[in-house]
Amino acid sequence: TPNVWQSIAADCEIEFCLASTDPNGSSTNGITRTQTTINSFSMQGDSVKFNSGGGKDAWPNNNYLNIWVCSLNSQILGYATPPFGSIGSNDGVVIDYSNFGTFGTVQSPFNKGRTTTHEVGHWLNLEHLWGSGIVSCGNDNVNDTPKQEEENYGCPAFPHNENSCSTTNTNGDMFMNYMDYTNDACMNFFTNGQKTRMIAAINQYRSLLLNHNLCNGSTNTIEIEDSNKRLLRIVDVLGRRVYKIRKKIPMFYIYNDGTVEKRMVLE
Repeated sequence: TPNVWQSIAADCEIEFCLASTDPNGSSTNGITRTQTTINSFSMQGDSVKFNSGGGKDAWPNNNYLNIWVCSLNSQILGYATPPFGSIGSNDGVVIDYSNFGTFGTVQSPFNKGRTTTHEVGHWLNLEHLWGSGIVSCGNDNVNDTPKQEEENYGCPAFPHNENSCSTTNTNGDMFMNYMDYTNDACMNFFTNGQKTRMIAAINQYRSLLLNHNLCNGSTNTIEIEDSNKRLLRIVDVLGRRVYKIRKKIPMFYIYNDGTVEKRMVLE
């Protein structure tokens, strides 16, 4: 991140986990694998999201972020549904298998997981830096991202495209932002304004995701003497949800009866 933008580079404090419980209440690693006769899927029709289309039906979007990994038959790396409007059985993110994750079938230059980061940004109401649609110099509705004429590709040198959109911005495009189109190795941050917009989207449109109990490190790994007592969440000293238990770090276990326990794993 260039020095001029380090002060607005955000720790978004948004964390996802692989679900440990499926919609039927059974244990899971959060991953399903579907054998299909479809060679590649299209964005039109969203058939990858339905058993009837050769894909896989979504898990309920009030508890899960669904991510489908498949072969896409176009040049796009992935796509996502926005958090507003009519969302339901097709809600989630789709990523081409060659651009997903950091190992296996993933291919350079999109081999550091940034495509998923970008699409989850859309899923949480972020737009491209140049705005929505194909309009140049549009508005992404975030105050701390500079005006940008269009998308960037590859890995430009900073500063790039100074005074874009007839502005006096000598820093140029924020091409290292996750909401541009540059190579994964060049992307490294969301801004504080983008963080605010994503958290607002969670609170307004996806708040039910905050109230689940489906992650590893929850009730299936905690001994609770009272069968009516249920663990709601584990948080750290700053109140942030914890999904992975770490040694020698104080954690607070919050239960449905209003009690809170402070615990620390020493060994």
